[in-house]
Amino acid sequence: MSESDRLVGLLNEVKLAADKESKEDLFGQIEELCLNKRPALLKDHLGALLEFVSDTSTSGRKFCIRVMEEAIKQSNDHVPAVVAPLMFLFDETNNSLLKKIIGVFT
Repeated sequence: MSESDRLVGLLNEVKLAADKESKEDLFGQIEELCLNKRPALLKDHLGALLEFVSDTSTSGRKFCIRVMEEAIKQSNDHVPAVVAPLMFLFDETNNSLLKKIIGVFT
């Protein structure tokens, strides 16, 4: 199984995960794979990773913010893909998440 297939499998698992702990564990595995081990996967799967911007869990939105930060660090070409999900997050009521959102472009 390729790392790309593994990432897709993890993304599907996290969408189906019911409890907070398993979601956080899966987000950690996804982050390790696509941000640390194989950053090239970020470019190919950025859209799928940013789908978690509307996740009901705080961990999903935090994950999305970390993905946005890393995408912009990797390449300015990712900025257009990040803007719309970032604007969606500005309605966030959690102050700590708002601080992270503002920090994406700084």
